[in-house]
Amino acid sequence: LEDALYKSMVQYAALFPVVINAIRWRTRGYFIRYENGQGIGPHSDCDLPYGEDNVTPLSSFPLSNTITAAVALNDDYVGGELSYVPWGFEFKAMTGDIVMYPSSYTGCHSVSPVTQGVRYAYLSWFAHGKNESTPSSSHETLELDSIKWVKNLREDARKFNLNSLEHKYVPVGELNKIK
Repeated sequence: LEDALYKSMVQYAALFPVVINAIRWRTRGYFIRYENGQGIGPHSDCDLPYGEDNVTPLSSFPLSNTITAAVALNDDYVGGELSYVPWGFEFKAMTGDIVMYPSSYTGCHSVSPVTQGVRYAYLSWFAHGKNESTPSSSHETLELDSIKWVKNLREDARKFNLNSLEHKYVPVGELNKIK
């Protein structure tokens, strides 16, 4: 999954080259499930969680999120559509689809409640700024790894052949051409 997300980010950066300057690292992905009746209302993926006083942030980590990446792990459920209300766009991702969009308010989205079955996805974020989730003892190593990763991402995005993109959807075979 991590490799597929990287390759999709290369494609995204080829389509939107300006994003390359905003990406410095990425989060490790995690699995999420929505069961019967579960969904999530309109939100952005850089929303801050607040404490009981509704003023004090519990974490500033989401502020680093730049691009959200979601992999649909199944499609054998009812409901659970991804909706971008401001854009008037709603759809159900099929198994294996990777959906990428801005994490900021411009990517405001919701997931409608699942009404039958269970919806599974794998989420990750491509981020900017300093990775504040890393332990300070290994910061230097992680920073060097981040520099190498960003350099590779920029080189791979530059090499990706935009002429092969007839549609916004790219067949897996085209993604496999990326190292």
